Amino acid sequence: MGLEEEVGMLRPDIALLPVNGRRADLSTNGVAGNFDLMEAIAIARAVGCGDMVAHHYGLFGFNSVAPAAIDAARLTDGLYVHRAREGFVLESAAATAMHAR
Repeated sequence: MGLEEEVGMLRPDIALLPVNGRRADLSTNGVAGNFDLMEAIAIARAVGCGDMVAHHYGLFGFNSVAPAAIDAARLTDGLYVHRAREGFVLESAAATAMHAR
């Protein structure tokens, strides 16, 4: 069973996913990396989340995703994408919309 199937069975509302990406040149030097932004979005959508919090970006200057790229993906095909940062409080847009029905 793969990640999407296993996590999907738990029916999460929110996914917290690392988005600093990975590169072959870094892997050969022992830096494994994580999902890139679009992979994380695809996983969050596949498991049925309404919200995703992108984190782990900016941890290392040589392997990161620009915060502006995360912000630009704020609403992607029905998934609300949030950027973790100091003082961040998640107000789940998907949960708010669900309760408004």
